[in-house]
Amino acid sequence: MELVTGVNGFIGSTLYGVLKARSSAERVYGIGRGGSQDSHVVTAELDPSHDPLPNIRFTTIYQFAGRPAVYASSREPVEDARQNLWPTLWAVERARRDGARVVQASSGEVYGSRGVPWNEEAPARPATVYGLHKWMSEEYLHLYQAHFGVPYLCLRIAAVYGPGWRRNILYDLLSGFVEGREEIPIFCTLDSVVDLVHVHDVVSAVEFCVERGLWNMTFNVASGEPLSVREIYGHLSDHFGCRPRLVVKEKVSVRKVFDIASLRSHGWEPQRHLSSTLEDLIATWPTTVSKSPSPS
Repeated sequence: MELVTGVNGFIGSTLYGVLKARSSAERVYGIGRGGSQDSHVVTAELDPSHDPLPNIRFTTIYQFAGRPAVYASSREPVEDARQNLWPTLWAVERARRDGARVVQASSGEVYGSRGVPWNEEAPARPATVYGLHKWMSEEYLHLYQAHFGVPYLCLRIAAVYGPGWRRNILYDLLSGFVEGREEIPIFCTLDSVVDLVHVHDVVSAVEFCVERGLWNMTFNVASGEPLSVREIYGHLSDHFGCRPRLVVKEKVSVRKVFDIASLRSHGWEPQRHLSSTLEDLIATWPTTVSKSPSPS
């Protein structure tokens, strides 16, 4: 049996659908915070003191529950721990009980202010509460493996996009173009650099690592093609044939560049890039529109 936590979230819901499609649907369960008509999805908060599925023995737990709100984490550090740290503690403890393996979604925020490109050998130096809790989650993986023999796979994932996503600089820019705005607010400078990875490439990385038994390892998952905000804006301007004015709300220069040589050395390659997925993003836009920009 397999379990996906965070099944109502962007990556978790995509992973859940893929797992159910490729294996017996009866063998895949989910836990999420929202309601679902799926009889294999349970609505629950993941608290280490409570188990919403006590009578099922799992072989693999995909821990994708969490709240990817970097800025909010500094305003609400306790709530951030409840959302981003407790689910991992629940997952490793449940894995210890079941003799299961844990696949953990982590983040480049664990690298903090280190120089780029980030690679997995660099010591963690989180600069945000969100990054701290992601790093602490990784430490739980290491300790439970060392003391209890729980196998883990840790994936440090770049900025994810795709049908259904809600947050990051690409979302803010694309929403402005699609909605025909004359001005688009952004929360970083035009020279900021990010790595955008498609959600289906994230899922393919998960499946790739699990199928090849790459346990007790940590990998960056990204496109390997970082883009500046200016370059993203240029791609969108060329596609839509217009140039709305960008309003920089915060003059913060961000550089989030991932080295994916380690995962590539095992044979994985990202297959989707912004230029080849833009049409699909626009075609599915009615299902992704949100009215508030995201400072991330």
